[in-house]
Amino acid sequence: MILLFLITLVNVQAVVPYDSETLLSIIKNTNSIREYRRSKHLPNIPTSAYQIASGGVVATGLSDQVGWGIGIFQIEIQELYAALNEEESHTGLSPVDYTKIIQGAPCTNNRQVMMHLPIPMLSDRWWVTVQGTNPNIRQISNGQIAELTWNALNNQNAFTLDEESKTYTTNAVWVTDSAGAWLLVRLDDTHTLGEYHAWSNPGGYIPSGLASSLSSSGIADTFSAMETFAKSNTERCTFTWP
Repeated sequence: MILLFLITLVNVQAVVPYDSETLLSIIKNTNSIREYRRSKHLPNIPTSAYQIASGGVVATGLSDQVGWGIGIFQIEIQELYAALNEEESHTGLSPVDYTKIIQGAPCTNNRQVMMHLPIPMLSDRWWVTVQGTNPNIRQISNGQIAELTWNALNNQNAFTLDEESKTYTTNAVWVTDSAGAWLLVRLDDTHTLGEYHAWSNPGGYIPSGLASSLSSSGIADTFSAMETFAKSNTERCTFTWP
């Protein structure tokens, strides 16, 4: 299958410039560690996208139906990673209006999270994902790389919804095919590269125009929202770092 790259430049305050040669050198040094990633549907991100990101913008694109984005945060990696893992506090940062951990403790590896997305004039969507924190890659990289993954469960026997969560499934479409990840790379004590990708089959009917319009702009908005959240909140998640 031919890979389609649609690189979009989106100016948002979430990202900052970084020396291009230094960035590319650091990325090259992560190649041997990336084989320990746990995420599925990994996109093929071109080198040119990292060069674009070094200019202080979010570069987004589409690789074989997987939407991706990369940008540089002026936030230390441990602080940013903690912020990403506090999904129950993310309501209001995106169109998702309900998020709840239904199994496992907050911030832990392989916790189950239920989410609901209202879609005006169409059927709402809901899903349950397993959130993975990949402790192995943090250890192997000596704390230079961290990954957060999510994969939708497609078997209702694999999870149990509480009464509140069940109310969000009424007349909504259950999404069973969805996956994505954040990969963070430490650049220095105050800068972190963020690589985001997501893939989903939303089920039911979604107009093609709406689906395509959400791909690049939605990813750039995600970077901006996470920057704001990480800088304005005291993170509660703690992880083991080498």
